[in-house]
Amino acid sequence: MRIIKTLGIVMVFGFFLTGNLFSLTIKMGSLAPANSPWDKSIKKLASEWKRVSNGKINLTVFPGGIAGDEADMIRKIRLRQLDAAAISAIGINQIYKGVLSVSAPLLVRNLDEFEYVLTKVKPVFEEEIEKKQFKVVIWAFGGWVRFFSRKPAVFPDEMKSQKLWIWQGNSDEVQLWKQLGFTPVPLSFTDVMTSLQSGIIDAFASVPVSAAAYQWFGIANNMSEMQWAPMLTGIIMSSRVWNKIDKDIQSKLLDIGVDIAADIKLKSEKAEAEAISIMKKYGLVTHPASREAIKEWEKIRDSSYFTSWIKSTCGMESFELVKKYLDEFRKKENAGRQ
Repeated sequence: MRIIKTLGIVMVFGFFLTGNLFSLTIKMGSLAPANSPWDKSIKKLASEWKRVSNGKINLTVFPGGIAGDEADMIRKIRLRQLDAAAISAIGINQIYKGVLSVSAPLLVRNLDEFEYVLTKVKPVFEEEIEKKQFKVVIWAFGGWVRFFSRKPAVFPDEMKSQKLWIWQGNSDEVQLWKQLGFTPVPLSFTDVMTSLQSGIIDAFASVPVSAAAYQWFGIANNMSEMQWAPMLTGIIMSSRVWNKIDKDIQSKLLDIGVDIAADIKLKSEKAEAEAISIMKKYGLVTHPASREAIKEWEKIRDSSYFTSWIKSTCGMESFELVKKYLDEFRKKENAGRQ
């Protein structure tokens, strides 16, 4: 009888010590609206993770800002109320600020440049993020950020007369825009629509897919075609949760993440074009950005105020690293054309 009891105790401890005998439910927040391109990619990721783990990894997603904005999701992961989040570089910036350097305004000009630079810098970024007890399981291109406004705003002076939404939580960025003569209004992502409706804000910077999905363009129905910045997005997870997963399964999950990111890249430009086309049918007016207009925005980007913002928000070290690889890519491109 004692032998049987001892065996039972050993088996119980064996279950607790052997993680691969248990299923793991991962709670993940996302701002992507339900059934949007990003949301569909996340659902595909969840399905593939479940498949390769033989049903042991179950990803439960809370889309459309149900879990709060990006700052809320990071906070909830730290409080163990969430396990993971699909967020932009703006959110990841709260873990490690260097990531925002890839999305610096008017720096990276096309998708090829973005992919090259990201490939080079992400090992550095991931190492820094892991020091903060988070794991990046996917990096992806989220689209090109453009300005939307109640009145046309192709030149900076046209934007200065309108109230511009800024993500709350970054006082340095608010001060930057004020010093440059703009009227920034810091708000939570989830407050944008009501703030547009009430007139608290007149303009915002966003990828077209989000502007369409959240119907923000219905009020701010003028879009500048200038590509202000590439939106770097990703899925991050608490290291506490990631480390519960067997090593062999971890590698499979990361491989799937790479495939999903590649799929997002292929679909992103099509999704963006479709979003703009749909918005045009419902009243969106697009405004080409002349070279003269872009030069005016570049003057702002090159101002001493903006340099100070880069130092405080991105960090000069990571910014210079991005510039280094960007210059490297452009030299290769120019050499190939000769």
